[in-house]
Amino acid sequence: MRGYAFLQELGIPENTPALHSEEDLNKRISKIRTDLSKYYKVENLDRQSAQTSLEKALQGCHALIEQYRGCGEAYLIRGVVHDEKNEWTAAIKDLREAHAHHIPRAGEKLAQVYSKQGQHQYNQWYDTLENPVFLEEAENNFSKAIELLPSRASFYFARGIVRDVQGQTKSAYNDLTKALELDPNHEPSAFARGCMYLRHGMFREALKDLAHALNHCTNAENKKNIQEALRYTAAGVPMNMPRIKLNLEKTYTT
Repeated sequence: MRGYAFLQELGIPENTPALHSEEDLNKRISKIRTDLSKYYKVENLDRQSAQTSLEKALQGCHALIEQYRGCGEAYLIRGVVHDEKNEWTAAIKDLREAHAHHIPRAGEKLAQVYSKQGQHQYNQWYDTLENPVFLEEAENNFSKAIELLPSRASFYFARGIVRDVQGQTKSAYNDLTKALELDPNHEPSAFARGCMYLRHGMFREALKDLAHALNHCTNAENKKNIQEALRYTAAGVPMNMPRIKLNLEKTYTT
């Protein structure tokens, strides 16, 4: 979910604790929200103005948290800002604090940031094929995302990909199967599981998953990969799954 859409759902609940009912606190959170809204509205038109608004929102959160340590809303908004800057470690720290204060939607946003960090770690390994620690960290982050948001098929898909690369075939299969249980039309999971079947010579099962993936695929490059796998299936020849680079914008479809 884009930050602006998420921001629209942030607000100060009625009947909040006494600390949050202070007029100054409400006004300052409103100002921070305004600065962050300006960032999302102009980020593709005027990058300099957008970054200025983003920094204003960040500084506003810093000052507010310094004065009101118990202001969960400020931690949430600052976590959103850090996420926009790809500062995921800082974002996670703030969002965990907001979640501990039972701020609505903080857990969902935290899960999304865990998944982004996991994707980044996996893709660091993908680009170099070195340092398996990246894979371990990625798996750990996707597991944390699943714990917070167990209904998200894309999190299971991503962890399944990581586990398959690590040689955890059974666990990877279980994750991909869970993703398809949550979203039967999750094309990346159907493709990945179909390739697992193909790799092990289970051609009938591979054909079913790959045909299903092709039927729901909208990306031209992905279609080529699926069609190639289907050719191997029709010929009865096992094939290893192509390495997948995780991309939140394209393969995270739920």
